[in-house]
Amino acid sequence: MAFNIDTVTVDKSVEASRPSRKVMPGNPEFELVHHADHWNFVDETGEFLPGTLSVQKMPGVNGTDRRGGIGILRNHFTERGSVLLSLGDNRLGKWKNYLRKVTNDANRKHHFTMWENPTVIGNRVMWEHDVEDARAFARHLVENGVVQPMPEALRAMFLDRQNRKIEGLRARNAPAKQIAEEEARYRAMAAGKPLAECMDENKAPKRRGKAS
Repeated sequence: MAFNIDTVTVDKSVEASRPSRKVMPGNPEFELVHHADHWNFVDETGEFLPGTLSVQKMPGVNGTDRRGGIGILRNHFTERGSVLLSLGDNRLGKWKNYLRKVTNDANRKHHFTMWENPTVIGNRVMWEHDVEDARAFARHLVENGVVQPMPEALRAMFLDRQNRKIEGLRARNAPAKQIAEEEARYRAMAAGKPLAECMDENKAPKRRGKAS
């Protein structure tokens, strides 16, 4: 089903077919927040990128006032070293209006991020997630000073956590292939390399002694 997808900040007078409220029910507008200790290691690139969570902007919820203001919530996050990614913030570049919406047949809005793409098929919604765009957004946050770079102490904590995971697998006599992959992931995290490169190290041929 084709329907109009729009950014939250722009309204169009003509919309295409509206999805059923049963398929895409209304949900509140939200903003994304990055907590200081929320980082994700990307196997494909060997980098840590900041993770985000959604915070609903519903009056009476999460400190949102009757007009949708979230000043109290913003102060709450700031005090704890978290960053609320405000819609319309020019520092977000092409992602500054990262929220989109679809209006269903009950005239309610269903909100989602711009790297998510819904397609209605019958009575279900198929979601496509643009992983590369989501990663580019996370990378942009660090490169443009919206989020501070990952502290080395936090990186060390992730490495320690990964090491304990490996030790746990060994203690449970997990399959050698699984242990080898997690060991490679540890090396990738430590060196900032893609996992595939570190997996190749497991396959490196052993040196043979010279024939006498």
